[in-house]
Amino acid sequence: MKYEKIRVNLNLKRKSGILLNISSLPSKYGVGDLGKGAYKFVDFLHASSQSYWQMFAYSPIDFTRSPPYSIFSAFAGNVYYIDLEAVEKFIDSDLNLVKENETRYSDLKKLSFKDKLLKEAALNFINRASIDETRSFEKFKKKSSYWLLDFASFVAFKEYFFKESKYAFNVLFDRGILKRNEKDLFKLRNILSKEIKVQEVLQYFFFSQFQALKRYANDKGIELVMNVPFFIAYDSSDVWAHQKYFKLRFDASKDKVAGISPDYFLEQDQAWDSPAYSWNVLKKFKYEWWAKRIGVLRKYVDVIKIDNFRGFVSTWEVGAGEAYAFNGLWVKSPGRDFFNFILNEIKDLKIWVEYFENDLEDVSRLRDFFNFPGMRIMKLAFDFDSENQNLPHNYIKNCIVYTGINQNDTIREFVGSLDDLHKKYIFDYLNTNEDFVVWDMIRSAMSSVSDNVIIPMQDYINVGAEFEQNISKSNLDTWIFRLLESDLDTTLSKNISFITRLYGRA
Repeated sequence: MKYEKIRVNLNLKRKSGILLNISSLPSKYGVGDLGKGAYKFVDFLHASSQSYWQMFAYSPIDFTRSPPYSIFSAFAGNVYYIDLEAVEKFIDSDLNLVKENETRYSDLKKLSFKDKLLKEAALNFINRASIDETRSFEKFKKKSSYWLLDFASFVAFKEYFFKESKYAFNVLFDRGILKRNEKDLFKLRNILSKEIKVQEVLQYFFFSQFQALKRYANDKGIELVMNVPFFIAYDSSDVWAHQKYFKLRFDASKDKVAGISPDYFLEQDQAWDSPAYSWNVLKKFKYEWWAKRIGVLRKYVDVIKIDNFRGFVSTWEVGAGEAYAFNGLWVKSPGRDFFNFILNEIKDLKIWVEYFENDLEDVSRLRDFFNFPGMRIMKLAFDFDSENQNLPHNYIKNCIVYTGINQNDTIREFVGSLDDLHKKYIFDYLNTNEDFVVWDMIRSAMSSVSDNVIIPMQDYINVGAEFEQNISKSNLDTWIFRLLESDLDTTLSKNISFITRLYGRA
C-alpha cells in the first residue's frame, strides 16, 4: 500500500497535565465515576493552569485481575464509571444503599450493589425513556454498530451459559455461538433480547456521560489523554467477534499469546493472557479492527497514548500454556505500514507512545519516522550515568516527561526505598533534600526543555506507595486509591499554577 507520509506535529507551545484514573476520582459510590468528582477535578486542572488530564483506558476490566491487560472490550466503556445520580430518575431503589463516607480507598465490595442499580436503571430506561431519549439511544446504536451488539451479546451470553464460571468463551459457548453461526446467533439473541438491550443502554449511559465530560473539559481548555493498551484479553468480545485477527486454533482456543521479556519493572519473563495479533490478516483487511478502534477513541479523547508501542515493531510470542516466556520469539509487526494507513485514514490524530530507553533501536526509528513523542521517566534517571536519557539535562523537546508512571511507585516511596548513596546522588542533582525532593523533582520536570510534562496526582498530594495507582501483584491495590475532595484545595492549585506559569507551560 502507498500512502502520503504524515508526520505528527502535536505542540506549538509547552504544556503540562496531571495523571489520574477515573477510578481514583472522589465518589460516594465505590470507585470513582463520571459524576461530580470528575467535574471538580476538571475545575481543579483549570485553576492549576493545566492543559491535560491523562487517564488509563476507560475499557471494561476484571477488577480482580491486573489492568490494563484484562480489558474484555477494546471499544466498550466501563459501566462502573457511570454516574448513578445522572440516571437517578430511572432508579427506584434508594441510592443511599451504596453511598459511603469519603475515604482514601474505594469500596470494591459495593460494586455488586452498583451493578444491580445500573441494570435497574437500564431496564427502566427501556420502559420509561422519552421519545427524544429513545431517539438519542437509537442514534448511538447506529453509530456504534461495529461493536455494540457483539459486546452486549458477549456479556449476556456469558451470563446465560454460566454466570459464575471463570472459564473463557471458547469453553462456555455452544459451538454454533462460538463459531458465530448466523442462525444460532439470531436465535439466542432473541431469547436474550432484554439482557442484550440492557447492556446496550448501559453503554449509552457511559458514552453520553463521557462525551459530556469531554465537552466540559475542552471548554475549560483541558485535553483528555487516554492510555490505550496494545493488547486485549483473550476472553473478550473482540476476540470472539473477530477471531481471524488473532492467532487462535480451529476451536478458537489460544495458539500464540503475547509475552514480555524482562524490563525495568519485571523481575522475570512473563506470559500474558492476550492472544497475539495475526498481522497478515489485519493488513489484508486494511487494519479494519484497529482503524475502527482508534476512530471510536478519537471521538471521546483528544490524545491517544499507545502503551507497549514496541508491539508495532515486533511482539514477543509464546505458545499458549507456557508459564513463562523463555521459549518465545520476536515476531515482526508492520508498524510503518500500519501508521501510514491510520494517519491517512483518520485525520488530525494526536498520538503519544510508550517508549523505554531499553527498547530496541528499531522502535525509536518507528517513533521518529512519524515524529511521535516518546517518554522520559525521572525515577529511571538516577543510576549514576550522566548520559541516561531520563535525566533532565538530556531531554529533547519532542517528548513527554513523567516523574513516574502507573507501573511504579510515587516519588516519596521511591526515594524512601533507596540507599544513602543513591539518595545523595538525587539530592545533589536536584539541589534538594528529603523534605523537599518531591516538589523539586516536579520542578525539574516542569523547567525542562520537554514540550509536555505529566505529573501523577499522587505526587502532587505527596502520598506513598500504599496508595499506588496500578496493580503490580495479584491484589487490588491500584484500583482502590481515591482522591478526597479535600485534596483538590485552592492552595495546591495555586502552587501548581505558579510553577506551571513560571516555566511557560500555561
